[in-house]
Amino acid sequence: MLKIVLLLLVAIGCSFAREIVSLHKDNVNVTTNGLASDVKTGDERYCHGFVGSNGAILSSEPNGCFHVTKVQTGIYQIYFHPVPTTPPICSATQVYPRSFQWSGSTLDNLIIMDVDEYKMFYTTGDAHGSKSDRDAMFRCSWD
Repeated sequence: MLKIVLLLLVAIGCSFAREIVSLHKDNVNVTTNGLASDVKTGDERYCHGFVGSNGAILSSEPNGCFHVTKVQTGIYQIYFHPVPTTPPICSATQVYPRSFQWSGSTLDNLIIMDVDEYKMFYTTGDAHGSKSDRDAMFRCSWD
């Protein structure tokens, strides 16, 4: 009985997702399984990226939406391109190396220090509270 209920809920969810896609088909990328992957308006109002511990851009979406300056050990500045019309809302996280498996410390972290229309400052640190160079990912969006 539980399997039937779960299958029914999945079917309803898939049907609902197809309805959303059909309503917004001009503004949606559709994946091979028929589900919506991301709404596109043609006027990108977001930027997300992966920044290496040395300040190198490892990936960005949309391509070229930011450049980064490593200010000093553990402090990075992201500049947005094009400049948003309003201050963005941002989230970011440190990317802990896989070589350490699951032994990461919650103290070994990232803090966003400042965000305005042009840039975002963030700092990364080690498990002892000292600023340290770390890989990081972020996403910012705006109106």
